[in-house]
Amino acid sequence: MVRNAVITETHNDGVLVRGEECTVVFEIMNTSDNPVFNVQPFVEDATGNKHVKISDNLWIENIGPRQGVRYTATILADKRLKDDEIIVRLGVAQGGREVTSQTREFRVPTAKKRP
Repeated sequence: MVRNAVITETHNDGVLVRGEECTVVFEIMNTSDNPVFNVQPFVEDATGNKHVKISDNLWIENIGPRQGVRYTATILADKRLKDDEIIVRLGVAQGGREVTSQTREFRVPTAKKRP
């Protein structure tokens, strides 16, 4: 279960600007009585903006019963970012298959300079 998903950027104004860094944090909880294996949290830009770089996704070997992990990814806007918007998708896959019920999307405005 994905919960407590938050996206924050350096200036906390809700806009990702050229050269700015953004942090995506969420928790992945195992609500079952059995361990889960081969868990892959992911963070991606659904718009495919080539001026936004996202840290590599990691792999979690297992999460114990009734346990959880906090996952953090970093998004960096390069110096050629334009005024627009990106859609940040985050979620989790298990055994190579996305758990679509746990996928979340956030719209993040982008700008050349601070409004």
